[in-house]
Amino acid sequence: MSVLDAISLPPLNVAEVLTGRSALAYRSVRWIQVMHWPSDEFVRPGDLVLSTGVAPSEQAAREFLENVVRSDAAALIVSLPEGLDQQAILAPVIPVARAREFPVLSLPWEVPFADVSRTIVTRLMAMGCYADESSCALRHAGVRRTPLKLNVSEEISRAMALRAESADVEVALGRPGAGADAHESLARLVAELQSTAAREQLQLRLCQRPGVALLVLEDGRGVMTLRRLLERARQSVSDTSTHWVVADRDGHEASHEAPELAQSMKVGREIMRDGDSWVASQPLESLFVLGAMAQNPLINSVVVDAVGPLVEYDRQNRRNLVETLQVFLDESCNTSAAARRLFLNRHSLMYRLTKIEELTGFSLKEPADRFFLHASVRLYRYRLVEGIAEE
Repeated sequence: MSVLDAISLPPLNVAEVLTGRSALAYRSVRWIQVMHWPSDEFVRPGDLVLSTGVAPSEQAAREFLENVVRSDAAALIVSLPEGLDQQAILAPVIPVARAREFPVLSLPWEVPFADVSRTIVTRLMAMGCYADESSCALRHAGVRRTPLKLNVSEEISRAMALRAESADVEVALGRPGAGADAHESLARLVAELQSTAAREQLQLRLCQRPGVALLVLEDGRGVMTLRRLLERARQSVSDTSTHWVVADRDGHEASHEAPELAQSMKVGREIMRDGDSWVASQPLESLFVLGAMAQNPLINSVVVDAVGPLVEYDRQNRRNLVETLQVFLDESCNTSAAARRLFLNRHSLMYRLTKIEELTGFSLKEPADRFFLHASVRLYRYRLVEGIAEE
């Protein structure tokens, strides 16, 4: 479990990140300890340290917290009681933590440490781990456990956390297109991407599940940007069906560096909008919003209820209501433009739109309903929701 995973759980989700945001996703939590002065020498690698910072003096408190920051702990979470000068105690610690990219967080005093410990220990135990008393470190139990399923939405959140401290982060979300071998083509492309990244020593993270692949490239200031990496891999495996949405570090810079990319930079500026090109560009924030929505079980359920009937109708009647809805909303509800893209006459388009309203229970005349349907179809098309069979 990463520090980012830990602070995503209540009640730690109210903690404020003071330093080390870029390291949240990659620092592993092996156990949790509540510590106070002068017990910093007992910090173990991977400990998530909770402390009130209480000590005989402000100087002692600062020294204790600095020692934790200089240790191999996963992160330090400080909850200072009322009456202590937070600025005087934490101000000297922050530069040390920032230099080490060490996560320091501030937790409201009202949050009981007991609740935090219970939550973290319960999650660690559910992952099939236990505390080794001889070293106070976390060890995996010798029992079979279900591997944790990769979560695309959480990976988008991780990328957002990295992006908050560094603009040198690029993200790409891909899905197979039409065709019998589309999924096999995506698999070959992903394998080539991994091979190229290893060969070029690139910091590339991959999260994949059926029908969707997420790539996160850190420190992409070199020649090998994520877009160029994708282009090279596509040419190598002759992939022509996979569609990608890329959150560039700087779209304007990319279009200036390579004029031939200018057209694709214009494609799909709306959220997750598909285009005629194999790639579309958009801000990472758009992906983050969808990822955050996908992590909410209630939203997931409502999206399934809304989009599921359209998918089932398309399967039984060989229609394209999902595509029709997406194109219509992408074209800002312009029926003439949507009809041209779908190669339909206006009467046929209106019939489909009426059917969509009937099956979903939402009105395309209501702005709020249109917003929800637009987000829902994007969540479905990029496999960010569970419970809907593929088209």
